[in-house]
Amino acid sequence: MARRLGISPNSYTHYENPDRFKEPYLPMAWAIRFADALEPSGVDRGAIIALAGADREEEASDLEARISQLSDRRQAMLLQLLSDLEAAEAVDRAHQEKAGGDPD
Repeated sequence: MARRLGISPNSYTHYENPDRFKEPYLPMAWAIRFADALEPSGVDRGAIIALAGADREEEASDLEARISQLSDRRQAMLLQLLSDLEAAEAVDRAHQEKAGGDPD
C-alpha cells in the first residue's frame, strides 16, 4: 500500500497503528490519496472518503450550489485559486516525501 501511495512504509503504518494515529478521522488529503490508490482495485471511493468524516456526495452538492451563486468572474477566480492551491500541495507533498515525512 505504501508503494501505491508513493510513501515510505513507516509513513503508511502511522495511519494503520492506533497507538500512533489517534485522530477520529483520517485527514481529507490522505483519504483522497488512499481513495486514488484503492479505487482501481474496486474499493468504493465513497467508503474511503467517509474515513475523513465526510459524505462526499453531500459535500459536493453543497459546494456546487454555493459556487453557482457566485458571479462568473468570482467563479473564475475560485478556479484559479484552486489551481494554485493544488500546485502548492503537489510541491509540499514532494518536499515532504523527499524528507521522509507526512504531508499533514
